[in-house]
Amino acid sequence: MKWLRVVILGAVALVLSNASPAPADPIPDPKIHREATLVTPTQIRVFVDFACQEGTNTGIAVGANQPTLGAPDTNGFGQTSVEATGRRQTVAVLVTSFQGVWRVGDGSANAAVSCGQGAFGRDSSEIEIDLP
Repeated sequence: MKWLRVVILGAVALVLSNASPAPADPIPDPKIHREATLVTPTQIRVFVDFACQEGTNTGIAVGANQPTLGAPDTNGFGQTSVEATGRRQTVAVLVTSFQGVWRVGDGSANAAVSCGQGAFGRDSSEIEIDLP
């Protein structure tokens, strides 16, 4: 029985020694930063963290909303693409309003990240729009 344990442990050690490192997480797991920056009355900068495999052409899209008392809400959209580094990285997305103007204060945002033709992830978060 002792020799069987030695053989099994030897086989496990051999397999583990030949294992290659795991690739970057294929699911981007995006996270929207709470702080957004007011660029102009019609543009805010929203920051999104994500991780995609190195070299992957990655698309990031962000929609944002800010409630307005006595008037329609401010809504906007922005997108960008970058080449992924294979590590967690942060990208700034310029969101342009298509209705209303942005002000300093609370809002919300949704982000979608697509790693090439495969992995896809989403996040929703409250944001605080502030001056630079």
